[in-house]
Amino acid sequence: MLTPEQHDRSAAVLLGLAAGDALASGDDFEWSERTAAAVDIALLTADGRDPSEAAVREDLGADGEPEAADPAAATRTAGRRLLRTAPVALALLDDPVALAEAARLVCSGRGTALTDSERSDPSTDRGAGDAAVLFGLSLRVAVLEGRLDALAGLAALPTEVRAIWEAQLTAAGQGRAVDVRRRGTVGGLLQGAWAILGDEGAADASRVERVISRAAQSGADPASVAAAGALLAGRWGLEAVPVAWRRLLHGRLHGRPDLVGVDLVRLGMLSARSGVPHDPDDPARMDVLR
Repeated sequence: MLTPEQHDRSAAVLLGLAAGDALASGDDFEWSERTAAAVDIALLTADGRDPSEAAVREDLGADGEPEAADPAAATRTAGRRLLRTAPVALALLDDPVALAEAARLVCSGRGTALTDSERSDPSTDRGAGDAAVLFGLSLRVAVLEGRLDALAGLAALPTEVRAIWEAQLTAAGQGRAVDVRRRGTVGGLLQGAWAILGDEGAADASRVERVISRAAQSGADPASVAAAGALLAGRWGLEAVPVAWRRLLHGRLHGRPDLVGVDLVRLGMLSARSGVPHDPDDPARMDVLR
């Protein structure tokens, strides 16, 4: 069972993610297809579906999202892959092992693990799964423990890549240049998020708006700003996200015209309650989930 403080923090994750995405995309609080990818999974996890099940990934059509050849398209795809880890983390807060496994598979864009031949293919983003694990387990620590830790998931990675990830994320957090190519496109976006957060992230909840707004205006990739927003909101809870953002956010042009910021709050809370049987008459349950 989550404490009231943990429930509050879980409720803020998707809201912070969408706010960072929308502000960085410059679309007047319209979240992009990156947030839409996370919302698609959240709609399933909020309804009690287990993201570690293959059937869930099949419902999402994950196998239909191949590696993109064009660099700009590859970055957009990578952003979707990273951000859809957020609802996975919320749904599996009580099981870090299952969280890591599900995050890796959902981020793969295929719904299955990489084969040996795919791992050896230079066009494959081989660091994507590791980045998803790190992001998901960092979100878990933010929600459950109320702290930011870029390396919270390090022990869940293969031994041979831990030192590289530790060095890359530490450097990013300290504002030092990193070679994002070493960890792939998804990994580069995650490093960008921790570069936004810096050593301290935000010293208190009142500074979250400034950190995200400044990052959005800096030209940082929207997926990195969105990931930073999710981590900050997960650390500080709903009070850290301006009420105006909650009212203005929407997904009208990306397949969810019926969803606004407050619905993301409900999705986050319901996803974190995914192990609890749902009552169809629960007033917290949205009609869109029926």
